[in-house]
Amino acid sequence: MMTPRAQIESLGIHPGHTAIECGIGGGMYTLEMARLTGPSGRVYACDIQKDLLEKVVDDAQRINISHVVPLWVDLDEKKSLVDIPDASVDRVLVANLLWQLESPQNL
Repeated sequence: MMTPRAQIESLGIHPGHTAIECGIGGGMYTLEMARLTGPSGRVYACDIQKDLLEKVVDDAQRINISHVVPLWVDLDEKKSLVDIPDASVDRVLVANLLWQLESPQNL
């Protein structure tokens, strides 16, 4: 089984990239993406659970990562990611999430 770091490395994320994780869970993928994008990049952490967003930002700050941007969104809503400009993202991660959505086609 691949570690979260190996899984994220396989996505080809590089310094300066902008990435999104939809449905962050414990935030381990978000933090790995942030390590790879480096301070010149940005990682959007998207979730409907505010406590998970607060936790991932706290965890990031604890390890001196300041470029994780929390977005409180309901991914079942068609326009839930409108705060992210079109064509501004290099990689999107959706893992272990689609089965939880009522309308995955909206994502």
